[in-house]
Amino acid sequence: MTSTTSTAPQAWHRRRRTLTAAAAAAAVAALLTPLPAHAAAEASTSQPTSTSSPTNSTSGGGQTAALDPDAPAPRAANAEDQNALERAWQKVKDLITGDDEDDTTSKDAEQAADDVDPGTTQAPTTYVQRTGADLTLDGAPFHFAGADIYWLGLDDNVRDAAGQPTYPSHFRIDDAMRAAQATGGTVVRTWANSVGCARCLQPERGQFNEEAFESLDYAVASAGRHGQRLVISLVDNWDFFHGSKHTYTDWRGLPESAFFSDPQVIADYQAHITHVLDHKNRYTGLRYADDPTIMAWETGNEMWCETCQDNFWDGSWTKAVADHIKAQAPRQLVVDGHGTDPACTTGCLHEASLDLASVDIVDDHHYPPVTARVRSSAETARRHGKAYLVGEYDWRNARGGDDLAAFLDAVRESGAAGALLWSIVPHADDVGFVAHDDGFQYLWPGRNADERARTATLQAFAQQMGAPAPRELPVPRPAKVKAIRTSEGVGVSWRGAAPAVSYTIQRREEGGDFETVAEDVTDTEVSDGKPLWTDTSAEARGGDDLEYRVLGVDAQGTQSKPSAVAKVDGRKTRSKMSAPTSS
Repeated sequence: MTSTTSTAPQAWHRRRRTLTAAAAAAAVAALLTPLPAHAAAEASTSQPTSTSSPTNSTSGGGQTAALDPDAPAPRAANAEDQNALERAWQKVKDLITGDDEDDTTSKDAEQAADDVDPGTTQAPTTYVQRTGADLTLDGAPFHFAGADIYWLGLDDNVRDAAGQPTYPSHFRIDDAMRAAQATGGTVVRTWANSVGCARCLQPERGQFNEEAFESLDYAVASAGRHGQRLVISLVDNWDFFHGSKHTYTDWRGLPESAFFSDPQVIADYQAHITHVLDHKNRYTGLRYADDPTIMAWETGNEMWCETCQDNFWDGSWTKAVADHIKAQAPRQLVVDGHGTDPACTTGCLHEASLDLASVDIVDDHHYPPVTARVRSSAETARRHGKAYLVGEYDWRNARGGDDLAAFLDAVRESGAAGALLWSIVPHADDVGFVAHDDGFQYLWPGRNADERARTATLQAFAQQMGAPAPRELPVPRPAKVKAIRTSEGVGVSWRGAAPAVSYTIQRREEGGDFETVAEDVTDTEVSDGKPLWTDTSAEARGGDDLEYRVLGVDAQGTQSKPSAVAKVDGRKTRSKMSAPTSS
């Protein structure tokens, strides 16, 4: 759909709009929150239109029909779906009639409809399986590259006014999935382990918060759309923002080491597992245990206990947990997440749990990456008939270690199932990227020449591991563009999105033609309120009224559609959004 810039914003806001049938369907699909995929698909193909004769369209190709704002919403199969459809249909009607109260909101909805990707990947329908020490998919060997995106259920990087972690936005989830896909990845590891906080999946023992599942539900659906399988870890060894094994023992008034041995505590953890696996996803309509997008469940994250007097790694705890997962989700795989001390170099895996029938994969983390260790661990896992997963690794060599390319070569040559970098940080909801600095953060496509060269290494590794050729992803239109006069000129900010690797800035005097004033501008930084780019030549233009827009550019040089226009004049400082422009 194409829009034109209006010189009379109020008229643009009030006039009745027409949409092509495809754009209307896309608008409904973009606005359905929440709605299972089957109902969304039905809705997008059954939009009511007026009986007026269609007219030739000059904005979308083909026919344009005016949608009747008095028409009822499409019919859904059940009351829950119908409520969601009616909410979405009301938003579309507001978009058509101009009755939306906020002009920016209407343009955001129109832009969202325009940017819907019709070529999104179909969610998988078959399961990854294990044959001996190898994984298979549809009877063929399955090896992979990928990334950790731990915060998909609860995000400690974006906190509320009280300093508490929040649920990630749909935009941040999708942006991270696009980044994972752009690196060549096909597997993402994340967490469903939050316990003991108000926004956790299980705030109190035995009490579950269904609202807390919404972002995880969306993440599972988004993974399917972006060609990603999931490994989901169910408890953490470390007592961070989301709770941990300590939370379970604290609920029972027991020491930390009781997590591995006390029957009540183990039963409490198994109850968490049961609830998570039995949860029905509001977007896919599937129980987690029945969703092929979820490749595997992990018994825990780095469950080795350096402070426990008795670590109980005789295999009994792993057996109790892995057997329970297999009973609940027999078609999905189980990852032994005991992990190993990062100081270990060879002979690191705990062999007592590698002979358990319910364990399919053993997970190991590499800080720093050491080729000898990955070869030794992969050989140990293979000897026991288990697949070996490098579940986390320091892709930046922040802690030294072997060369990244050499390490990844060792992963591939060892026959390991795959390797997942730690960890993807998404674009922020407003400008730049989310603030996260643990030394291993990955901001697509890299913040400097070294990191971009490492991205190329990651992409080559993914191809060598058998990943499909990278799909050409549409470049999202930059959003939330702002322009403001500063002492140095005009500062311009925007919200970028993967797979864009750079941005082009265009400027015009109001009413004139746009000219490119900057190319190859990057946004891989945390802005902290500062402009991403400053037009220093604007200062010499005095009081001229200026308009700016931004285009995203991918690695192949393909540009996005232009952003909305941000205006700034010489009489006062302002940032004003207008309709997206067509060219």
